[in-house]
Amino acid sequence: MRRILLALVALVLTTGPMAAGAASIVYDVNRTIGAGTVTGFVQTDGTFGVLSSGNITDWSLTLTAPNLFGGSPSVISFATGSTTLLDSAASATANQLVFDFSSTGLFLLQGSTSPFNFWCLETAGFNCTGFGPGEHLGQGAASLVAQSALHSGPIVVASVNVAPVPEPEIYAMMGLGLGLLGWIGRRKNSRAVAAG
Repeated sequence: MRRILLALVALVLTTGPMAAGAASIVYDVNRTIGAGTVTGFVQTDGTFGVLSSGNITDWSLTLTAPNLFGGSPSVISFATGSTTLLDSAASATANQLVFDFSSTGLFLLQGSTSPFNFWCLETAGFNCTGFGPGEHLGQGAASLVAQSALHSGPIVVASVNVAPVPEPEIYAMMGLGLGLLGWIGRRKNSRAVAAG
C-alpha cells in the first residue's frame, strides 16, 4: 500500500503544475496617456522580477490618439511589431507589470509600418521620443508624439483581472488520491473484521 501511495505522490509531482514550470501570464493593459489610450494585453513567459525582451511572448495593443500614423485607432501586435526592454525598470509579479521610473530602462512596443506607432515607457538616459522620462504614445518621429505623461517612481502598467483557475488534472489527481485513501481504509477495516 505504501508503494501505491508513493507512486501516486510521484505521479502528482511529475504531472502537476509544479513540474510544468512557470505558466505564461496575460496582463491586461488599460492606460490613459493625456488625451490618448492604450488598451489590449501583454503576455509573458511567467517570469517574476526584472523582465527582458525575451520574457515577452505575445502582445496586442489598440492605440487611440490624435496624430497616429494611418489614423486612430491603430492596432499594433507582437506578430508584426517589435518589443524592446532594456535595463531593469520593467518587472512582473503574479498580478502586475510594473515600470519603475526611478530605475533605469526602456519598455517599447511598436508597430511594423513606418513611421511605427508605439507605446513607450522610458527613464532618464533613454530616448525613444525625445520627450524625456515618462510614458509616450505616438508615431516614430519624436516630433510626432501624440501624447505624453511624465511619471516618477514605480507605476502599474498592466494587471491580471481574472483569478487563476485550477487545472483539471489537479482535480483528477485529488480525486484519485482521495479514492485511494478510501480504498486503503476499507481494506484495513475488512482485514480487522476478518481477523477479529
